Amino acid sequence: MIVMKKENDGEHPVSHYLVVEDPQSPSTWHLRIKNKSGEYDRGLCGSAWAALHSNFRGQGYSGPNKAKAISRLTSIYKSQNWPIPSKSTYTESRYGLPDEIGGDSPENDKWMEGCVQKVMGQGKEKSNAIAICKSTLIKTKGNKSKAEFIIDTNLSGSLSDGK
Repeated sequence: MIVMKKENDGEHPVSHYLVVEDPQSPSTWHLRIKNKSGEYDRGLCGSAWAALHSNFRGQGYSGPNKAKAISRLTSIYKSQNWPIPSKSTYTESRYGLPDEIGGDSPENDKWMEGCVQKVMGQGKEKSNAIAICKSTLIKTKGNKSKAEFIIDTNLSGSLSDGK
């Protein structure tokens, strides 16, 4: 039986993760870098890069094999002919949105920024607001109008109940 890890977009095998402590224990797999099709995903790799180099959106990586992960991810960037990110590309403008919904495009970044501000206005911490907005946009397959409707509906009810 193939061991899989459940994520928002489905189940993923061990090969989709940059850091793997124990291949039989999905809870020890960290920093997903491949999409459901098994291809390197630039948004996921960008999020992994940022997590390895800073406290990216409250999601910094401080787990095992960090130096090895940085080296491997650098090799992946080179093999994909992607430019190695500079600090400015992963500090405040990247949300790690998957390529299937347009990645971290200026349009998606603008929507995310507005959504995060709206959710934070209801008392949520920034990292939680980002997670809420990102997961909603992914669940609606990038449909911003539908995602905004869901966010607005939830803000008038359950999201405003706590932090």
